[in-house]
Amino acid sequence: MRNLALLVLFAIGLSFAALPRIERYFIAQTGVREEATLNLATASLRGALSRTEALPALLAERPILSQILRDPDNQGLLPFANEQLRQTALSLDLADVYVMDLDGTTIAASNYRRETSFVGRNFAFRPYFTDALAQGRGRFHGLGITSGQRGYFFSAPIIDNTEVLGVVVVKILLDSFEQTWRDGDNTILVTDPSNVVFLSDREDWQFNTIGPVPEPAIEAINATRQYPLERLRPLNATRDSLGPTMEILRVEEAGETEEFVTNIGLIAAASWRVWVLTPTGPAIRQARQVLALLI
Repeated sequence: MRNLALLVLFAIGLSFAALPRIERYFIAQTGVREEATLNLATASLRGALSRTEALPALLAERPILSQILRDPDNQGLLPFANEQLRQTALSLDLADVYVMDLDGTTIAASNYRRETSFVGRNFAFRPYFTDALAQGRGRFHGLGITSGQRGYFFSAPIIDNTEVLGVVVVKILLDSFEQTWRDGDNTILVTDPSNVVFLSDREDWQFNTIGPVPEPAIEAINATRQYPLERLRPLNATRDSLGPTMEILRVEEAGETEEFVTNIGLIAAASWRVWVLTPTGPAIRQARQVLALLI
């Protein structure tokens, strides 16, 4: 009888010793199942960007944009140009469309009716302006200086014959993705090349950082006014590998720790990483239920 009891105790001890490995197995399986969620989130974002990318070059061919840049004080032409841009933004579901001269000053804009109109504002410090002139196209994501809205910007030069006259910029908003993500059981976020959380369904994580932000990146963020530097705070997180493509992420806030299994995908054109964070709690509970059946 005593030997049987010892065997039972030994078996229980072995089972509990194996618990961490059993938990990691179920956590890893959770990550495998959530690859579909990652693929969907990544494809949706990639599609939104690719649909808009070609628009600035197409808009730049409109004769009225060259005309207004050659004659920016023409008060008969300017209202027509502004209204045409406004109608374009409405019909294509764009946040803003605007035209800048070679100094970076906005000559016409779709939001000309608003108090936060871009008309007269200078955005020469934004990379989408300098890149459009230097490289023939530009793209940039950041917080709007005037609107305060996070957006993605695409741009192209406006050329009349062979003369570059200015730049046309298209801005789209991405916060609708965050609203959709909030309906799921996961936490989804997007980090940029500087490790800044640009999008997240958890509002308190926006502009947090996961990993170090290099000093040159800080200088570039400040120079381009991409984000408010005072809002860049490191997320109190630790990461452990769970295989070639997954990690366990632990986040500590207000004395409480949340643990997630992560799936990470890449949007190469924007140099973004998309993270799907799935709580490990259900997988751990399932592992313990399996262990209880084995004992």
